[in-house]
Amino acid sequence: MKKILIVFSMAVTIVMALVFASYVVFTAFSPERAFRSMLVTMSGNQSFAFDLGMSWSAEDDGLPVNTTVYMSGEGETFPATVNYDVVFRAVRLSRTTDYHDVSGQLTSYAGDRFLRYESPVPVIEDVDLQADQWLVFTGPDFARWGSILPGIELPFERIAPAGPWSLQAVERLRLLISLTDVVHVSSDGLTQLIGGANTWVVDGRFDERAVTSLLLDIVRAKEGRQPTEQERILAAEQAEDLAGLELRFWIGTQDSYLYRFQAAGVIEAEDGSLMPIDVRLDFGSFNESTGVYAPDDAEDWRGFVSGGLQGVGEFASDQGSVDSGQGIVSNETARLPLIEVPAVLDADGDGLDAILELFYGTDPLNPDTDGDGMTDGDEVRAGQSPRGDGSLFGFGF
Repeated sequence: MKKILIVFSMAVTIVMALVFASYVVFTAFSPERAFRSMLVTMSGNQSFAFDLGMSWSAEDDGLPVNTTVYMSGEGETFPATVNYDVVFRAVRLSRTTDYHDVSGQLTSYAGDRFLRYESPVPVIEDVDLQADQWLVFTGPDFARWGSILPGIELPFERIAPAGPWSLQAVERLRLLISLTDVVHVSSDGLTQLIGGANTWVVDGRFDERAVTSLLLDIVRAKEGRQPTEQERILAAEQAEDLAGLELRFWIGTQDSYLYRFQAAGVIEAEDGSLMPIDVRLDFGSFNESTGVYAPDDAEDWRGFVSGGLQGVGEFASDQGSVDSGQGIVSNETARLPLIEVPAVLDADGDGLDAILELFYGTDPLNPDTDGDGMTDGDEVRAGQSPRGDGSLFGFGF
């Protein structure tokens, strides 16, 4: 009897050990599982707030030029539309004593777009643009307006043609995002608090072939057709660039929300030169009510186009022009405001005036905030952080 009890006790011990081991194995953190859960969770999210910072450096006539775009806002999705409200600012900084700077607000509500610029406004041919005046674009008219940041060449060209997304296309895109497998992820199990939420820190790299397929699938989802040869070439080029970026994701340990995403690396510019790029995107306020609404004092955008209403009408009926990405506002017809900086406004002589010192978080009375031997202005133009190590938004790669 004693032997039986001993054997039985040993068996129970072994079974309990196996159960515990299974529990540890199946509940241990897996970056692949966390990433997949995040994609599913984010694709089903109904509302959110976000902050986006994007910076890239290139050469213009042999001089280093840095472009920084910052956006902050909130959005909400409905079965037939997406509402959002975004404030934006773009700064283009070179070695001259002046720089380009534009800011404004873009709102989408019930299928219409609303746009306003703060002073100073972009200079646009045949358009009488006023500071803080809301313009309203009904339906597809916004694609016919053109760029909201004329004079700024984005590092990535849009692959899907301009124009609104249909309800069916949005649903296809949600499905694509939830099923996508374009990132190879890894993690050492570290966690970090982001916005009060505990998150897993997950590193990643884009899979070039999978990204190419995803970009082409986005065209199919939006347009309901097969991609053109030009779109296939563009997808392959963009996938090659994206595959060279280092990625980091901060994924909620309890809710699988994406609280932060950052990417940094070097991509190839059109002229073959290397372009450092840095992106940071923060999310929050998931599935909470938003304050998105249509401005009360918006006026039809066509009323601000002087001597060109007939041309605008013809353009609006020309779907080919819309799909080609052309519009009334382009780099040929418009330019960003130029901010001239007197020496008195640059107290420390680092190439950043008081406004830019505040924007980049540097010391307005110290030309080298982080003491690394490079002036704050030189570091910003090079896409490096003037506040310490790493890229402009502090990724640290």
